Amino acid sequence: VSEIQVNKNDLILKTLYSSSEWTAIPDDIKKRLNQKESAFLTKYRNSDIEVISFKLITNSEYESLLFYSYQGEFISVIAKSTRIGDLKYLSVSSITGNIYFDFFVNNEGKMGRFKVHNNISFENSIKRGNSYMRTEETCPETSGSFGECMICAIDECTEDWVCAVVCSVMSPSCLAGFALACLTGDYEAPPNP
Repeated sequence: VSEIQVNKNDLILKTLYSSSEWTAIPDDIKKRLNQKESAFLTKYRNSDIEVISFKLITNSEYESLLFYSYQGEFISVIAKSTRIGDLKYLSVSSITGNIYFDFFVNNEGKMGRFKVHNNISFENSIKRGNSYMRTEETCPETSGSFGECMICAIDECTEDWVCAVVCSVMSPSCLAGFALACLTGDYEAPPNP
């Protein structure tokens, strides 16, 4: 994972600011953009999807507006962390508040109660096999749904001590990274409860 600071003159931000996804961001979210903080671009090894993050002014431990970027198309999400008793509650949701996935982290950095509520998808923009990271053994290839893929990715992270240590800090980039590989899966929508 590499994270670089970007400014409003960088091509990726100019492209984002002229996109329909940026235009669709509600004014109440745009007003909470922390103007004192720079935007960051996160690139993940073995993925052609990048993440642009903007810190939001919040009462939570942190809250960020994130954009998944792939070939000039964007998907916006909100990554948020709040404290509930001794636990951190972390979630990634749409800009309208529909939760994509959430989970808890205890004081020892262990993740639990992970639940996928909705798919995040570039729909027809990315088809299975178009990403150069594809192998038959990856979570997107071996899972039948976005939820199964995310559980697979979380399980892999908890078994990899480097991933677990990095994600115990719980930056928005780590939260976004959990969904990264699964974004490229071509899954059916989960059934409504």
